[in-house]
Amino acid sequence: MSNVLCPNGKANSQVKKYLTKSLPHVMALGKNPSKVDVSNAACMDRYTNSIPLIINGYTYVHAANHYKRPTPSVNALANALVKHENDDPQADALASGFVFGRC
Repeated sequence: MSNVLCPNGKANSQVKKYLTKSLPHVMALGKNPSKVDVSNAACMDRYTNSIPLIINGYTYVHAANHYKRPTPSVNALANALVKHENDDPQADALASGFVFGRC
């Protein structure tokens, strides 16, 4: 999916309906999710979606809710998901603090 963000950096409302249907957990993240909230949402949505789609959804909610630190960045989530894909299946935690070992 492309154009999750408009050229001005705002969330593209035209993709919200599709993303909400595809990524119910990521798209339900509130205004100030913790790393655990983001991790849990991404973990739940990984059962039915690809990492790129999850990153698109998180990019959307990140922009729509104007996330600031300590909320994880899009790059941090992307790196954690990719690292988890390549990790030993028994891994319980990632160095970045995301926990995906028990999806």
